[in-house]
Amino acid sequence: MAKINTKSTHSTRIVNRAGGEGYIPTSKEKLLNISSTCLFNEPKYYGEVESDMMAAVDEVASKDPKFILQLAAYLRNEMYLRTISTVMLTKAANITACKQYIREYTPKVLKRADEMNEAIACQLETFGKPVPNSLKKGIVDVFPTFDEYQFAKYNRKGKVTFRDTILLTHPKQPSALIKKILDDKLEVPFTWETELSAKGNKPEVWEGLIASGKLPYMAMLRNLRNMLQVGISDLALDVVIETISNPVRVRRSKQFPFRFFSAYRELQHVAHSRISDMLDALDEAMAISYENIPHMKGTTLIACDTSGSMTSNISARSTIAQQEIGIILGSATHKYTDKAFTGCFGDSWKLYPMSKKSAGIIANVPRIIEQSQEVGWSTNGYLVPQWLNSREEHVDRVLVFTDMQLWDSHGYWTGDRQSHTMREEMQKYWKNINPDCKVYMFNLNGYGEVSFPEGTQNVVYINGWSDKALKFIEVNEQDPHAQVKYIERTY
Repeated sequence: MAKINTKSTHSTRIVNRAGGEGYIPTSKEKLLNISSTCLFNEPKYYGEVESDMMAAVDEVASKDPKFILQLAAYLRNEMYLRTISTVMLTKAANITACKQYIREYTPKVLKRADEMNEAIACQLETFGKPVPNSLKKGIVDVFPTFDEYQFAKYNRKGKVTFRDTILLTHPKQPSALIKKILDDKLEVPFTWETELSAKGNKPEVWEGLIASGKLPYMAMLRNLRNMLQVGISDLALDVVIETISNPVRVRRSKQFPFRFFSAYRELQHVAHSRISDMLDALDEAMAISYENIPHMKGTTLIACDTSGSMTSNISARSTIAQQEIGIILGSATHKYTDKAFTGCFGDSWKLYPMSKKSAGIIANVPRIIEQSQEVGWSTNGYLVPQWLNSREEHVDRVLVFTDMQLWDSHGYWTGDRQSHTMREEMQKYWKNINPDCKVYMFNLNGYGEVSFPEGTQNVVYINGWSDKALKFIEVNEQDPHAQVKYIERTY
């Protein structure tokens, strides 16, 4: 029998931002918690987390400086977070213990030409001059890896331009290209933006872009509605539909899976004879993006947090809310179970039927989002294991998609804000029903806080929006720190 309530390795108990029970994990786990869902300088429901993240970087760097760069590379390459990884690289360049790793890791973080400018801008705005030599050398190394097309494509007039970056870092190669940049003589690139700007938003312009093969996957995905509305030909639509659902293109696109839902939602009320084909293509793309989720044997309970804090959008420009990401992930993982209960919690907890068909991942989401309003806006996560206890229901694992700001709103109104917690209800469940049940807490909006003391037997944390985070469901069955260890081993 597994041990219950084992001694925590780090159990700093706090009152979380919602007013319920929370815990601060160890420094690496805290830094991963915050950074894996951080769109830098974007508002969060409970306020900014950037200062907490910077403090966590300093704390980790004092013990394991290389991990800062390993994490930055992981965030860039597997979590698809460009800005936060660039910020972390720049921050590390200003920490003495990290400097020895900057040159090695710069090419692993700065993967696009304009990210060199972003790093310099971050340095000047946050840390000031001089630019650390380690960062200069890293940028000099990575500079020749970009060609004229890439420099021209991202030749934007921001606070820092390519000219500024050259003058501050002094790359020598490629000399001819550097001279072109300094002389402002880069050739205007052929891109979908320049074509539309020059020729207008017309069907023949889109058809030419599609036929050229130079329309990027992301641009295609984000312009599906526009292409339908301007009236591109059936032949061009055939190419778009095949591209959107092409397994190789989906895998190479490095899109967050929720981007497919965003495109799906944009098309739902468009009147067009090919709309069904387009929606089916997005369904297929979503299924492909989640194809690496491990199959979960036995019975799984999937709980999606739809509280008020989860209704905030992930950024000021995005139309995707945290709760939608959670429901998408819940729908996706449901597909890969033998048996599953799936529902949402707020003031109350309610189950919802979900389809396991490949098209069900996207198709389930709007319906569940609409119905989820029935459960209210609090974050009473304790109701999920309480429901298991009341039914004496045997499950092998519980997956919770949340921002970790759990509390007891019922206890609040009776004057006892700590009257129920998910931790206490799970302890009852482990003791009385299934001591081996795993609890997976999926962090979708990190504040550096968790809901169980770190080291609690059978509780693991998984961080991030990318489909890559879901692979840790399987490995974490054996090791609750698998995500951190994967970063250390891989990068």
